[in-house]
Amino acid sequence: VDPTGQWVAYWTGTLRYDASSLAWLPDVGHLEVGAWPLGGGLPGARPYFSGATASPTPTPSPTPTPTPSPTPMVDTSSPGSPAASAGPSASPGPRLPWVLDPAVGETIRSWDLRWDPSGRYLGFWIADPLVAGLGQLSLVTIVPDTGLPDVTAGPLLRDAPALAGFSIGDGRIAWASPPGQDGNGSRLLVLAWSGAATGQTTSDPAAPQEDILVVR
Repeated sequence: VDPTGQWVAYWTGTLRYDASSLAWLPDVGHLEVGAWPLGGGLPGARPYFSGATASPTPTPSPTPTPTPSPTPMVDTSSPGSPAASAGPSASPGPRLPWVLDPAVGETIRSWDLRWDPSGRYLGFWIADPLVAGLGQLSLVTIVPDTGLPDVTAGPLLRDAPALAGFSIGDGRIAWASPPGQDGNGSRLLVLAWSGAATGQTTSDPAAPQEDILVVR
């Protein structure tokens, strides 16, 4: 749950029983962002990374009363005149809850979700399905009034290769790159932002036999 107590990021899906550990583990599912408490949004999650645009801020309204569909009007003065047809329908954008991870439909067995202190930025790490301890890190901006992704700002960070564990604070996120990139050891990376301005710094690579551990 974000620090403001309005939104929640969570995993939803099926479970499988692992006999070796005697525990229920995530099976097939995905990550979502919804209203807190759960159930405060509309049913039907839509993906963020599909390129959809955000919907306007929703206005609460009473339950609508069903009305009969209007009968199409036909111009009978000209034989063969087509009936009036509806205009093109706009594709709806994300709504609560909305799908957070880009790998919709793929198996996600391990992840890490963390909000910044303001509840406006959400970092999420998704583990590599084949290599333990490796994954991809993304950072998205949340519209405070709606809980929807701010598509005008776009993701500040997307699918950055990262080791497990990252730290997010007021205006910055830190993580460690996997070893072996460019033939070097792991590096510590810090992305900082202030409004629309962003900047990134990187440490010298660690020795090949050394690991970098990022803690909160």
